[in-house]
Amino acid sequence: MRARKKLRIAIDARPALWQRTGIGTVCFNVIKRIEAIDPDNEYFYYFDSDPAPLQEIARLSNCRYGSISTKLLWANYFVPRQARRDGIDLFISFLEKDVPLFGKTFKLATLIHDLIPLRLDYVFKHVFHKLYYLTLMNLASSRADLIMTISEHSKRDIQELLRARKEKLRVITWGVEQLDGTADLLALKEKRALPKNYVLCVGSTEPRKNNVNVIKAFRIAAEQDDSLHLVITGAPWRGELFPAELLDGKIIQLGYVSDAEMRGLYAGAKVFLYPSLYEGFGLPILEAMVQGTPVITSNTCSMPEVAGDAALYADPGDVNDIASKLAILLETDRLRTALGERGRARAANFTWEKTCLQMIETYRSIEVPTARKWGRV
Repeated sequence: MRARKKLRIAIDARPALWQRTGIGTVCFNVIKRIEAIDPDNEYFYYFDSDPAPLQEIARLSNCRYGSISTKLLWANYFVPRQARRDGIDLFISFLEKDVPLFGKTFKLATLIHDLIPLRLDYVFKHVFHKLYYLTLMNLASSRADLIMTISEHSKRDIQELLRARKEKLRVITWGVEQLDGTADLLALKEKRALPKNYVLCVGSTEPRKNNVNVIKAFRIAAEQDDSLHLVITGAPWRGELFPAELLDGKIIQLGYVSDAEMRGLYAGAKVFLYPSLYEGFGLPILEAMVQGTPVITSNTCSMPEVAGDAALYADPGDVNDIASKLAILLETDRLRTALGERGRARAANFTWEKTCLQMIETYRSIEVPTARKWGRV
């Protein structure tokens, strides 16, 4: 049997320099591991600013950066030019709108996490913003040789809304750090005045996270317990604030918190409440489950795919349903314990090592040209 060709793979690693939320978390955890898991291929990491701060954590080889602030120019000038110099066979993008569309001398794999903006129109400021987004997404979908996405739900959306060919699509499930947050909780209590008895939610004021309904449901469920608080993390979405009439001393907004603080918050929460209106995956569900914290989430979109039988489900549009499920969980110690144990077992199946292995497996489905054809230097 002929040995498989060693690939030279470049990754758009820009999100790894961002705050550790969403795409930033995913990109960071993949590039930190993928070289060790896949020594058969050679990896290069492309940035738009100096990656030196990241190097101390991830110890990456073959880092390149071009300080071009315009995203499309970076993708369509710096990337093709640098890829020719590096003799790249395959370019992987974590940012589906910013892929190289011109001057491409390599195969392109792009990750389309979800199509939330096309499902929730409030994301767009005006119709031209939506048209711009849709044009770029269609171009990226058509130019990509492989489209990776994060759930079967997102895969169906991509087929429906972008008319992407089924044979291009692969589902790559995300992982979660399997770290105990007990020590982080103790450190957090020394740093912040954290209530002893609290329900946790994330996402701040972003409408998709549905936290206005969370606050209303919490009010109903917590009527009989004066000690119970609701802790909300995340920076305000586009500067928006919660309605003042919903807020009082029982609602604690912490803003953006670090990874370690977030682990501590999950570990100390009585319940993690996550009735999001739409998620491509729903990584916070798993982050809570790792800490053994019982989860209530939505019965829609990708959330049941992620949570399986290890969560309670509620209708995200029904405040009374959310409140009812929260009250049941708060009042039933046995159920909280059972869901916490099931959650830990469920989360153990989602690791970043598995994510990397799934990504690596997809490379085998791409026919790459020979090095001689690309004329490496």
